[in-house]
Amino acid sequence: MNFIRQKMIKLGLKNNSKSQKPLSTSQIDWVLKNPFYYGKMRSKGKLYQHNYEPLISLYLFEKARKVKENWHKKPFRYASKPAIFRGIIKCAECGCMITPEIKKGKYTYYSCFDYHKVHKKRIYVREEELLKPIYEVLKSIQIPVNVMEWLTKELKRIHENKSVFHQENLKKLQKDYDVLEDRISRMYDDKLDGFIS
Repeated sequence: MNFIRQKMIKLGLKNNSKSQKPLSTSQIDWVLKNPFYYGKMRSKGKLYQHNYEPLISLYLFEKARKVKENWHKKPFRYASKPAIFRGIIKCAECGCMITPEIKKGKYTYYSCFDYHKVHKKRIYVREEELLKPIYEVLKSIQIPVNVMEWLTKELKRIHENKSVFHQENLKKLQKDYDVLEDRISRMYDDKLDGFIS
């Protein structure tokens, strides 16, 4: 938040009070949370569409909100490392989550973290061992040929629809971006010409 405040001070942006002081971090926080800028007005706890032209899209507003939510979160040590069963297996004995660990740089082992201190010994199980019963179940599943053909066609159709959807969204985002860039450029010109402080 301080980074944004310093940037605003450099740009000469001030609050609308008599003192004309730079925006405080709480005011910036309020601006970032205000739905008015993407076209909604809050009244008595409910959101209503207003008649003014939105300054930003809902997509950009949500993106900024998500970035702000993650500012103070510490990066998870093993988040980038693949583990098939991460966060989905619990210990049958104590109920703690079974956690994966990478050993020797390439093998994934699972063990109970033993948060409640009920185990005498920590047992490690390789991921390959946990996958064996799953592979056995998958071998017994067979999809009929006509269903497989239908699935293939359906997946191709969904992929094509997604491509069109992404292209249309990219065009819309580019248009929104161009509008914002034009506004920023005009605001900068107005500042240089003395029309705004």
